[in-house]
Amino acid sequence: MWGACGLYNTLCALCYAELGASIPQSGGEYVYIKRAFGDYPAFLCLWINFVLICPVGVAALSLIASLYILQPIFPDCDVPPLAERFIAVVIVCFWAYSGWSYLNFLTEELVEPNKNLPRAIMISMVTVICVYLVANIAYLGVLSPQLMTQSTAVAVTFAEQTMGVMQWLMPILIAISVMGTMNGTILSMSRLFFIGAQNNHMPSFMSMIQFSYLTPATSLLVILSLVLCFQSSGDIWYLIEMEGFGFATVLSMVFAGQVYLRYKEPDLHRPIKVPIGLPAVLCLVSVAIVGLTFYQKPSESLTALMILAVGTVLYIMGNRWKHKPKPIQSKINSLNLFLQKLFLVVPQDNPDDLDWE
Repeated sequence: MWGACGLYNTLCALCYAELGASIPQSGGEYVYIKRAFGDYPAFLCLWINFVLICPVGVAALSLIASLYILQPIFPDCDVPPLAERFIAVVIVCFWAYSGWSYLNFLTEELVEPNKNLPRAIMISMVTVICVYLVANIAYLGVLSPQLMTQSTAVAVTFAEQTMGVMQWLMPILIAISVMGTMNGTILSMSRLFFIGAQNNHMPSFMSMIQFSYLTPATSLLVILSLVLCFQSSGDIWYLIEMEGFGFATVLSMVFAGQVYLRYKEPDLHRPIKVPIGLPAVLCLVSVAIVGLTFYQKPSESLTALMILAVGTVLYIMGNRWKHKPKPIQSKINSLNLFLQKLFLVVPQDNPDDLDWE
C-alpha cells in the first residue's frame, strides 16, 4: 500500500513538474487552473486551499505533533484533550515566526526551474518513499498487527520495543518532522494567497507586505487564525478527511487543465513533457477518490461541499459585483486602511522588490 501510494504521488509530482517548468510562476495549481479554465475555477481552487487544505492540514498536523509530544507523558492512558490542544496552539504560534527557507522552493525563486524543479521533485519523492517503506518494514518486523492497531502513536510504541532508555527520542523526532511540514505549508500557502489577492480573488489587504521585513504578514496571520479555529474540533481524522476531499478536487482540476492546455496552447515551451495519457488517467483517479470519499465519509464531504458553495457566493459578490454601493465600498476601504495601520503593511509596488530570503 505504501509503495503504491508512493508511485501514485510520484506520477502526480511528474505532472506538476511539467506544469512548473512550463509555467514558471508562483501560485502553483491556482496559476495553472486560471490559465486553463479562467477565473472562476481558479478562485474555487484558491478557496479550497484557503479554507480546507491549508488550515485544516496544518491544524491536523499540529494535533498529531502534540499527540507525539504528550504520549510519553501519558503512556498508560489517553492524552487529555485540553493539553493536546494547548500544545498544538503553542506549536502553531512558535512556527508562525519562522519562514525564511521554505519559500525558496517556490518556482519564481528557483534557479533554472526547468532543470532544478524536476530534479528536486524526483530526489525528494524517491527519498520519502524509501524512508516510509523502511519505517513500515521496521514496524511490521517488530510490532504485531494487533499492537499496531491498538497504539495511538505507532512510532512511540516501536521505540519502546527497540530503543530502550532512548525511547524518548522518537516522539521528539516525529514532532520535529511534523512541525517542519507545518512550517512549509503555512509559508508556501501564504504566497499562494498573496498571489490570489493580487488578482483580486482574495481581500486586497492580503496582497500587502510588511514594510520592514517585506513579508506577506496579513496573509500569514489570516492562515494562522483559520488554523486555530479548525484546531478546536480536536478530531484529527475528520480534519484529514475534509482536507483529502478538497485536495482530490483540486488535483482533478489541475490534471484536467493540464490535458486541456495541450490543446489550448500546443506551442507552449515544455522543458518536460509527460505522456498526455498520464494526467488524463490521474484526473480520473482523482475524481474516483472524490467519489469514494463522498461515499465513505458523507458528513465530511457534505461539509466540504457547503464550503465550496459559500465560495461560489463570495466569488459572485467579490468578483462579479464590480460596482458596489458607495457606503459598502467606503467600509471596505476603511477596513483595509485600519488593517494597514494595525499590521504595518503596504501595497507592493513592484514584485521584484520582494526579498523572500
